[in-house]
Amino acid sequence: MRIVLASAVMATLAGAFAAPPPAVRGDEKAALAAALGPRGLAARPADVAFLTRPNAGLERRLAFVLARRRSEPRDLYLVEARVAPTGRVLSIGDVTNVSRSIGADETSLTVRFPFAAYATLTDAGVVAVTLLDTTGEDPELTRDWSGLWKLANRITSYQDTGLFRGMRRRRYELASPAGSARLALRAGKLHADLARGARIVIDPRRDAPTHGAELATLRREVKAQPGLIGWAVDTVRAISWVGPEPIEWLEHTAFGFLDAGKQAYYSVAPTESAAELQHELGVDAAGTALTSAPNPELGWPPANLRPILRDHVDGEGVWVAVAGGPFTAQNPGAPPAFYTTFLRPDADRAYTRLFLTVWDPRQVELDVRAGTREPEDETGVAGDGQIPRDRDVLLRFAAGFNGGFQALHGEYGMGQNDRVLLPPKPWSATVARLRGGRIAFGTWPSTSPTGGQGVGVPVPHEVESYRQNMTVLVQDGVVDPYRRPWWGTAPEGSSEPAYTVRTGLCLTEQKFVVYFWGLSLSHLALAEAMRAAHCSYGVHLDMNAGHSGFEYYRVTEAGRQPPLEHPLERNQEAEGEVPGVDGLFFRARRMVRGMGHMNFPRYIRRDPRDFMYLLLKPILPGENLPALPSARPGEGEWIVEGLPNDGFPWAFARTFVRPDPSDPSTVVRVAKVDPRRVRLAPPDAGGGSLGALVPPAPPATSSPLGLELMDDRFVIAPGGSPAATGVPLRGAGASCQAAVGVDSNGILVYVEGAPPESLARALALAHAEPGMALCGPEPRFEFHFGEGRVGRLDERAPSPTPSHAVRFYGWDPPAAERLFPDVPIVPPMIWFPQQKVRIRYFHELQPINPAGAPRPLSTQAP
Repeated sequence: MRIVLASAVMATLAGAFAAPPPAVRGDEKAALAAALGPRGLAARPADVAFLTRPNAGLERRLAFVLARRRSEPRDLYLVEARVAPTGRVLSIGDVTNVSRSIGADETSLTVRFPFAAYATLTDAGVVAVTLLDTTGEDPELTRDWSGLWKLANRITSYQDTGLFRGMRRRRYELASPAGSARLALRAGKLHADLARGARIVIDPRRDAPTHGAELATLRREVKAQPGLIGWAVDTVRAISWVGPEPIEWLEHTAFGFLDAGKQAYYSVAPTESAAELQHELGVDAAGTALTSAPNPELGWPPANLRPILRDHVDGEGVWVAVAGGPFTAQNPGAPPAFYTTFLRPDADRAYTRLFLTVWDPRQVELDVRAGTREPEDETGVAGDGQIPRDRDVLLRFAAGFNGGFQALHGEYGMGQNDRVLLPPKPWSATVARLRGGRIAFGTWPSTSPTGGQGVGVPVPHEVESYRQNMTVLVQDGVVDPYRRPWWGTAPEGSSEPAYTVRTGLCLTEQKFVVYFWGLSLSHLALAEAMRAAHCSYGVHLDMNAGHSGFEYYRVTEAGRQPPLEHPLERNQEAEGEVPGVDGLFFRARRMVRGMGHMNFPRYIRRDPRDFMYLLLKPILPGENLPALPSARPGEGEWIVEGLPNDGFPWAFARTFVRPDPSDPSTVVRVAKVDPRRVRLAPPDAGGGSLGALVPPAPPATSSPLGLELMDDRFVIAPGGSPAATGVPLRGAGASCQAAVGVDSNGILVYVEGAPPESLARALALAHAEPGMALCGPEPRFEFHFGEGRVGRLDERAPSPTPSHAVRFYGWDPPAAERLFPDVPIVPPMIWFPQQKVRIRYFHELQPINPAGAPRPLSTQAP
């Protein structure tokens, strides 16, 4: 660590004292604006504001400058310069882009030591006001970091802000864009006068504005500790006279030496045995059921894979369940959501091994999260680097894994929760989250599919989040259909691929999703493994050991975590309180023991880079309901077998409880309905109903509450167009013998057979709101089995289903699908020029060439 830090410090200081441009005479603001010309920046004297006072010209002064490069919008720069009392610019030192907002124009600069403030203007208007404090960043951001990492952070701060101490950045995002903004620093406060007389006053000592608090919200600054290798590489690469090309050459050379060494070693040493490979996966094959064929009712798990090499080892390609236990989340009452196995994909490198984890997207949903450093959106803002600190979300958190390449390496698109951070790049392999929690894979189309200056088509409304990386690696059995010449790490034009850690993600022919992680892999070996796993669309994700990894998680209420059967393996397993949320406890383990990715456990904390994470979907049946100490057989245990569940996940579940310990003779029958698996109207393809809720007849037109199905959630609320009506359960009369409630996941819970007080207790046991009482004669719940066969929840003889019944029709939307399936395969001469266009992540300050002008900005492919 000390050697790495010393190297980064020397490289950074070398950049800081690079040769200055020729001296310039004149008014100090005009002179400084002119002196920035050779740096490729255009600025007006009115957009220059000195932070420090004039001196004898021997000391460096700091100035903030609004400047633009070429025809791009203005950014805010911090400039170090020596300026004589006459206004002559003697030299210019560091010039640091502080705002980095390629899609926004910084305006209304105002400076008064130690503060600077500016407004961010987009096509929509002024969207934010930012106050900078140059005395240093908030020490709370790195309070828990070690001394060495705090030193590393000072180097990063210097590269980001031009100051080793950094800057405290307070960005206030406006509730709605303003037509204009005039900023002024007076008496230690920032005054922002917006259009139409609106005004905001910001006191740096407070979070909320002291005036106009309803007009703006503070976006809190966050930082995440990076991985050592990634930090060192990024730090050196960010120096303008280094750049990415030497790093690529160095990495490619190092990986070549490592590969040659491994080939020499394994030519005389034995490769891992089946037991050793199984141990790497962290599962006990002998104690876990192995599956050679999928369950015909569920279509899950997938069939075992055929090994790629002829001399396969025991267990190769055999799916092993990753089920429950202290480190793995699992839906109660459901089959395992994850299975894992291994393959050896390279005949020339028998030591190459690749590990796979497959999950069922009917049980598991995927989303993406932006890191605290990258990627940034058009206004220069990155993400918060962590999954949402929402208890319901965290309790479903099942796994996290790396995303694609850094934005520097190709600017491949990313969007999160309807917010575009990097616009989608045409022809890029894309993983997307669609509305309703579905996942999709596909190639992003171009606005100019036959060539020319095309860009990615706009993000459709159906896409909530997306992550891209290069072109597709495997599509419908074809490896590299777009004939891509570069697959990471190797310098452009290199004919020999790099053999290193590589990861990938694919959609299989059976609509399952597989994550791949392997050692000593070329992209071709990764592709062969994807084909062996029956991938219909495969995406190459990030690479190299420090960046790439997969972690399983299980989050519980504190004190309710299952016991550990062995001492914690610190390099493989972790546990602790969930950061930022009281009362939650997590356990985590690496997917493979040999994974060397940094900052484990990585995905429960903040991360500087983007990542993907997996949540268990709230499917039926859920946890069993509590039973009385003298439990009857089946009491509180959900039953899904024998119900008209038309596929998986199940639409219905049923049980019974005795909710009142003081009256054990009272029995309440319970049914649950999954809103994602039913509709209240017949589907387009026709077909009968799977079941029905029969409220008392006729329904009361004046009932204050109604039941509706909206956006895949059942809702009980006044008004609307209810499918059934009733009265609040609290206060309902003793004649009301049935009720409905809705739990936090929108699942409908129906209870019957007892007075309102017992019905309310039964709903509470199912974690449902008290909801709506159904008052009147003979409410019931029916299951429809086709051919006129009907079964009632109360097991009484069926009677004709009345016309006012709420019928539940089966609904089976795809949980995984192809995105943009009609995008054609085109030759490199069409897609390559469109993908190589760079809009943000390039060297902002290029070295001066002998002619005294900046060299052209690089637009080469990564």
